[in-house]
Parts: sequence; C-alpha cells; structure tokens
Amino acid sequence: MQDTGSHEQWGSIWRTSELRMMYTSGTPQTLPQFWQRCYFDELWSTAGKDPASLRWCELGAGRGTTSTYLRANGADVTMVDLSPDGFEVCNENHRSLGLEPPRMVLSDVRETPFEDGQFDVVFNIGLLEHFHDPAPVLRETARLLAPGGLAWQIIVPRNPKRYAFVARSLLRPTRAVRDVASDIKHWLYPAKEVDDDMVRVARLPNAWWEQTANDAGGTNAKCVSHNPYPTVYGLGHAMERRLTVPAYRTHRAMRRSTSLACPTFLSVGQLLTFRKAKDPTTV
Repeated sequence: MQDTGSHEQWGSIWRTSELRMMYTSGTPQTLPQFWQRCYFDELWSTAGKDPASLRWCELGAGRGTTSTYLRANGADVTMVDLSPDGFEVCNENHRSLGLEPPRMVLSDVRETPFEDGQFDVVFNIGLLEHFHDPAPVLRETARLLAPGGLAWQIIVPRNPKRYAFVARSLLRPTRAVRDVASDIKHWLYPAKEVDDDMVRVARLPNAWWEQTANDAGGTNAKCVSHNPYPTVYGLGHAMERRLTVPAYRTHRAMRRSTSLACPTFLSVGQLLTFRKAKDPTTV
C-alpha cells in the first residue's frame, strides 16, 4: 500500500516555484525558507559537538532542503526517496549553489538497502504524517542508526484551524474570525472523511508517538509540540513576505534558542526524537 501518494503527485509538488528552492544562505524571505532554516538550526545544534563529522541520512528527502544545509556545512549526507523528481530538483539546486550533491538512493523508506547501524543521525521533515501506519518507518529508522545515534523527525499533521488563532489574530484578524466560524461549523456538521492519495493524518498525541517509537526499537523517545509559526495569508502570498516572515524572524530572535518547542494549541507540528541504545541488550 502506498500511503504517501503517487510519485507523479509528489514530483509536481517538488517542482512548484514556491517549494523548488527552500534553502537560502541569506535571511529567509519566504515562509518555507523560514521554516527550513529553523528546522536545520535546531537539528544541527541537537546533533552534538561536531555534527559535520557525523553520517547523516534523510529518509523521505524529497528535494532535500535540510540535506542542502548539511552539505553547505560539510556534512556527509545520504538522501532516500521514491521520487526521482525530487532528486532532479536537488541536483539542480546544488549545481546552482556550487555544492556537491548528497548521495541519493531511490528506495521505499520502510525497507532501505543499507546495512544495520550505518548512520549517526536519521532525520526527516514532514514524512511520518503521510503514513496510516508509521511503525515500519520508525523500525527502519531504528535499524539504520548506529548505537547512540539520533533519530530526529518533524511531523506535520492535519491540525484544527484554531491552532493558528493567536498568530492570525495578531497579523490578520479577519482570517482568525473566519477560522473560528469554520471550526464551529465543522463541529456542528462534521465533514465526512474522504480518501485521498496524498495522505495527511490528523494529529496523534505526543505520548502515542513516544510509545510507538520505543516499541519500534528506539530508546528514550520524546515527542514535543513544535513550531508556533503557521501560515497567515497562504504560501506564496506577498503579505507573507512583507508581514508574516519579518514578524516571525523577530519573534524567533527574541526566543534566544534554536528550539521551536511550544504549547500544543500554538503548534504547527510535532518533533519526535529518540536514540539507539548503546548497549543492544538495553530495554
């Protein structure tokens, strides 16, 4: 079962102008650039004292924006995905930046061709929410990690509109009012679930992710609500560049931390992390 949609659907996403190049060496100007920079900064700081010396693997890499940041910082990176379109875009982006591309392996992320324990960090940005059953992906993640290795996974589930209420109230109050009305209408008249090839599952509790990751072979799994920076006007909208992103950059600078952990009612997503036990017999 292909939980994550067809290769053609994903290929068209990788090639859209707003998402084609989300890496920037300068100040992020678009919301996708801002998100990706924040994710990389937090991942890099979490990995340890000498992250450039580690062996990195991005599962479900797409066009590999985070891998581009890693390559720009001298890291050894392997990307895994089933869509050749994403890899083509990645190669084009790296050529335009004058960077050597990562290794790219076409493979199902649930069953990769690598040996056990081949990587120090296995990460992904927005992968797990595209599976009705993410356990096989988590088991493969744990298998690929070397003892003591880090799994770092951003989950971007389908969220209620009210999670964006604070940001939208401050930056676009009329949108916030419409969101409240929409949530009330949905509560009164629930919409029937419609099967969609491009799966995005509803938010699952943080504790559920922790238990599932530990059951899959991780240890000390932790899942936190993450990223308080939702869309306000919509991706690609001029006002996101002019208002939303500058406001978010200012807010993030005030936090004085790379962590995007936040209360659940403000969060865009979740961050799941776990380690591979150093002693294989450790429970």
